[in-house]
Amino acid sequence: MRLERKTSTLLWSFLKNALGKELSRIPLPVDFNEPISFIQRLTECLEYADLIDKAAKMTDPTNQMINVATFVISTLSNTPFRTCKPFNPLWCETFEFDRMADLGWRSIAEQVSHHPPISAIHAEGKGWIFDEDMIIRSQANNFFEETQSFYYWTMKDIKTFVKGFIIGPITVQNEGHCIIKNQPYGVSCVLTLTRHRFFSSSNERKFTGKIYDQCGKEIYHLSGDWSQKCVLTVQSDKIQKEKVIWTKKIPPKESELMYNYTTLAIELNELEEGVAPTDSRLRQDMRLMEEGNWDAANVEKERLEAKQRANNKKYQDLLESGEVVAQRPLWFEKRFDSCVGTPRYIYQGQYWICKQKKDWSRCSDLYSKEKNYLTEQKKTLIIKLTKQKFLSYTNLQMLRNDFIF
Repeated sequence: MRLERKTSTLLWSFLKNALGKELSRIPLPVDFNEPISFIQRLTECLEYADLIDKAAKMTDPTNQMINVATFVISTLSNTPFRTCKPFNPLWCETFEFDRMADLGWRSIAEQVSHHPPISAIHAEGKGWIFDEDMIIRSQANNFFEETQSFYYWTMKDIKTFVKGFIIGPITVQNEGHCIIKNQPYGVSCVLTLTRHRFFSSSNERKFTGKIYDQCGKEIYHLSGDWSQKCVLTVQSDKIQKEKVIWTKKIPPKESELMYNYTTLAIELNELEEGVAPTDSRLRQDMRLMEEGNWDAANVEKERLEAKQRANNKKYQDLLESGEVVAQRPLWFEKRFDSCVGTPRYIYQGQYWICKQKKDWSRCSDLYSKEKNYLTEQKKTLIIKLTKQKFLSYTNLQMLRNDFIF
């Protein structure tokens, strides 16, 4: 693992020349990155999935809500310490993480859109399903099989503040509200996060959570430090009882020299056999950076980004001419979510089946160093196919393979 560089001064010098630009579209050198992709970082939010395991075993929706709300808080716990930017995923880049054997859950994530950049993840555990998609803001949901309960929330009202670009050190703070709702029982929770004020001596990462029953009556109260612990307060016979229900795990030894990675984050980049050819672990720019070869990592990162731009241009030209149909994500599909009231990217299955069959025919070529893998023969074939009134399933798959970048 490469020791983290001190980059706050360099970062300010870079960003001051990018004022007014959309940050997600600015190509940053690897000096400002940590060697994992954003969809891997999204997977890291499941570090405390044991809280969802506990909720799945409960039959009382209010007790389930306690654990779901605590899980939501836990997903923010690493943000103050992770000040480096993850790599932007390439379009249709994927990341699988199968920890069913030891942790009891597995997940698949994909970069489902390039402009705007949207990431989606699906995870399944013992009696629960978790889905999340993120475009600047995050919207997520849990489904528990035992009680047929559906919990959903959005992080659009949680604002993240980054300070210390000029004189350092760089710090990250979260502030705002998150409302968690339940169907069909009507239980809800309002989480409120506060950030450290310059002249304040109070807890800089304080949060509160109020859990309401279906009648709107507050029945439980949560509080604590959203980066460290969650305390449950129960009012009983005029006596308040407090119980610590979650604490952040102790970081690995010398984690401050390894981008403040958690144990789970360190495991994300371990190479595994049989993953899809689009998996983040196979990105050589991240691998080179992790090995300490930063100059080569920058060269490879620029090559991958240039390849993606060139392929996207070819695709857009063919799309505008009507020679190909609009591409869709590999493992997710866009649907309208009536609960949230917005379109969502929902997992459509098939990934683990394709992995078992070793069938990656739908996956595109993201990482190879071939410059012109769209040959004239393929272009001619696609033009002929699109002129047919009906396309076979095999031909449709050929279209996907050639034009999903």
